[in-house]
Amino acid sequence: MTRYLTALFLLQSIASIGLSEEHPEKLLGFLTANTRVGLVSHNETNICDLTILTSDQFELEHDVATLTQKELFEKHPDVAAKANASLKGFADQLRTKKSELPSGTRYGDPKIEVGTTIGSLHKIVYLGNDYILLETVGDQPRRFVLNTAFIHKIQWYHGPNFVTSVRHLRGTETEP
Repeated sequence: MTRYLTALFLLQSIASIGLSEEHPEKLLGFLTANTRVGLVSHNETNICDLTILTSDQFELEHDVATLTQKELFEKHPDVAAKANASLKGFADQLRTKKSELPSGTRYGDPKIEVGTTIGSLHKIVYLGNDYILLETVGDQPRRFVLNTAFIHKIQWYHGPNFVTSVRHLRGTETEP
């Protein structure tokens, strides 16, 4: 019986250690100093969302925001492949829907843009009991404090945003 209780206690201790790392008791348990995050503020209110990024994801989002699409695709071929797949799917949908459109309807070539999904990029400098000290990214980083009461949600990064579009051409209009 003693061995059983000892084993049970040991298993509970190990389980609670594992759970505390993956399922922290407090919202801020998901964050540590030097964590890279994206910050989105809602409608100029104090409410915001945080997105947790790895170093590679952080670099990718920085590149999405600062590089031309051509430069981005050269530096990140995996993003180019996903963008091309998304564009192909969009073009396939257009061909399918073309039969539903009035005759003579013309469209330009489908286009795709890659956009950031996580707002502004920051590094966590320090976590207090009710605040986070953040530092902006760029040539002139600045620090500011975020009250944790205004964090609506924390999410993990899911990749850049792909936005497809096509221009409706009227009359004899052509694409520029």
